[in-house]
Amino acid sequence: MSGKQLTKNYIYLIISQVSVNLLQIITVPYVSRILEPEGIGTYSYAFAVMTYFSMFAALGLNYYSQIEIAKNMNSKEKRYQLFWECFISKAITTTLAIIAYFIFLYFSNLPNKYIFMAVSISLFGEIFNNGWYLAGTENFKYIATIPVIIRLSSLPLIFIFVKQKSDLILYILIVQLANFFGNVLMSGPIIKEHGIIPAKNLEIKKHIINNLVYFIPTIAITIYHALDKTMLGILQETTIENGYYEQASKIIQILTVITTSLSLVVLPRVTLLEKEKKQEELKYVHTRTFQAIFLIAFPLLFGIISISERFVPMFFGNNYMGSVSILNILAILVVIIGLNNLIGAQGLTARGLQNKYGIGTIIGLLCNLVLNIYFIKNYGGIGAAIASVISESVILLCFITFTWSNFSYKDMVKFAIKYCFYSLIMFLAIKESLNFIDNTISGLIYIILIGISVYTSILVLAKDELAYLFIKAIKGKYFQKKDKYETI
Repeated sequence: MSGKQLTKNYIYLIISQVSVNLLQIITVPYVSRILEPEGIGTYSYAFAVMTYFSMFAALGLNYYSQIEIAKNMNSKEKRYQLFWECFISKAITTTLAIIAYFIFLYFSNLPNKYIFMAVSISLFGEIFNNGWYLAGTENFKYIATIPVIIRLSSLPLIFIFVKQKSDLILYILIVQLANFFGNVLMSGPIIKEHGIIPAKNLEIKKHIINNLVYFIPTIAITIYHALDKTMLGILQETTIENGYYEQASKIIQILTVITTSLSLVVLPRVTLLEKEKKQEELKYVHTRTFQAIFLIAFPLLFGIISISERFVPMFFGNNYMGSVSILNILAILVVIIGLNNLIGAQGLTARGLQNKYGIGTIIGLLCNLVLNIYFIKNYGGIGAAIASVISESVILLCFITFTWSNFSYKDMVKFAIKYCFYSLIMFLAIKESLNFIDNTISGLIYIILIGISVYTSILVLAKDELAYLFIKAIKGKYFQKKDKYETI
């Protein structure tokens, strides 16, 4: 598959994520005001608890299966065999996780158990989550389309049925069932390619055993992402702080998807290049993708900080002013998580160094656990945000240490300084515009457009090569240069 296809795949995901995020912009302000911080916090806590069981359902098979499919991208027969082996393996582990979850609910003393039962729909949907196969074969057009269709379908249901704070259960059911059917739809192109008849002589046990090396990183990542909300639920007397943190982290998740999508797109290609020992092409892909992360992440970081005081009350409501400081602290994660995903995917996973990936993530997890005990107890959601930033930074330092000889980090620092400087100019322009633009929705849109215009103008004036490549790709005319390894 050509380098142009990589760019096209990334654009597919970006368009998809932008569309999904625009739909969230419609629903989140409404839901936040109806359910209030306490309702949002209750949902956040229940989902965090369920997440611990979902990690045993996935067992790292999503990541493992994607890589195995990518390695055999050019063999339809081998892919057919691998798909059924990995699918059945995951179905077995997910079924066991579902049983364990309901046993846990039966013996626990958790309040609002019906909420915990509703979020379990995610576990059932995990059986049909075959996005790993589509990603492994670089079929990102389908991956990008399904979420948009699902969001559009569930959007009117939220406004029709969620009318008051007590409708929390209806909101959860709408969201969870939509995600469930989205996972089912992911199987469409796979059935079209391979049919519904399982391959013969399946080796299920082999994949479950081989996958264990991915399981430790999966455990660490899953616990790490759910730990803040779980500990907020335990260490705080009410779920309000969890509600503040949930909404702030939701914005960060929306922004980081833009940078982490790049890792998802590039991983199959890098895995194949690693297998074929094409070092020159690998070096070029590494350089371009790091540059892309900085080009995108820094303006997102400075942009959200510059408008947070206006954005939060306008988007979530005045009851969520406690989310402003949390959002400003978490904003740095847009850059850090983007780098962690990229280095982890290209420098560790693609090279078969899952053990080092796991070590770095576990160190970050332990750091987060220790910091949370102090910071959450004393500072609530703000403390959880501080602990998250420090812990993600520790993971980044570990990953850089493990891959020091594989990447040219000197070039990466140059990229970081350049795009950070450009973004700082944008930040100052936005802050200045806040002084004379009204505090309204239209005013906020104008401010965002000013920021985009300033940053784009700087890139054009600086004749930034990567920015031109993106523009050409979007227009359908790819930037031509002598380097035959053009990928982004």
